[in-house]
Amino acid sequence: MSKNYTEFVFVLVDGKAVVWRILGLSTTELIHRILDVTNCELIPEVQFWETESFDALPILATLPHIEQIYISRDCNEVFVHKMLEMLSKVTSNIDMYQDRFANLEQFQKVLMLNMNSITINVMTARDPTRFRLSLDALLISNAVHLHLFEVMISVKNLNRFFKLWIRNKSNPRLEHFILITSEEVSRDVLLKGLNAIEMPQSTTRTFRVTDHANSRCREKVVTGGLDVMRSDGTRATLEIKAMPGISVVEFYVWM
Repeated sequence: MSKNYTEFVFVLVDGKAVVWRILGLSTTELIHRILDVTNCELIPEVQFWETESFDALPILATLPHIEQIYISRDCNEVFVHKMLEMLSKVTSNIDMYQDRFANLEQFQKVLMLNMNSITINVMTARDPTRFRLSLDALLISNAVHLHLFEVMISVKNLNRFFKLWIRNKSNPRLEHFILITSEEVSRDVLLKGLNAIEMPQSTTRTFRVTDHANSRCREKVVTGGLDVMRSDGTRATLEIKAMPGISVVEFYVWM
């Protein structure tokens, strides 16, 4: 095979890798050709690794459904907004990086999307210029599953978010929330005023995601935890874990 990999397109179909020569076709023409040959009406995942994919967006927008969209940190903010504008209605799950967003207001538009899951990653966790997620940003999030990896959030704001959830004044669709951070999470500050009931370690419950086969937490046995009750009687469990150099806050809503 030629060492010039730009001459080829690699397609993974039913777990099998297929290599085709491009023969001068554009990205849009390639996608048309692949969809015709594979008779594919649904794409499990589309990955964007660069901003040169603009011409592929119109054809992708015609698909009935894209299960998940992954946006790498190499895609700039302009591309991300254009992509979401065209594809947000044909996908249910977004996995992306916060690094490329210059301001919080633009980033909040992503959180407001009516998605099944939104996963936000941060590549440079200790970058002092990255913005901290506000309470308002958390409150406008509308995803069933919200996964945050190294996103900066103050523990006080996280506490206020859970208090508002208890009062049924935050995202009513939320079923699963996870924050993984290298910052320290104070257990006392996080739990203040939540009236959480600590469950014995002998208590085990199985959390199942309702409608997202690719979720990082499709099924998990929850041992112990801290239970809180929403004003409408809905119960949820908080898990707070501290490990060397990392803290994990996980929230399960029992539907």
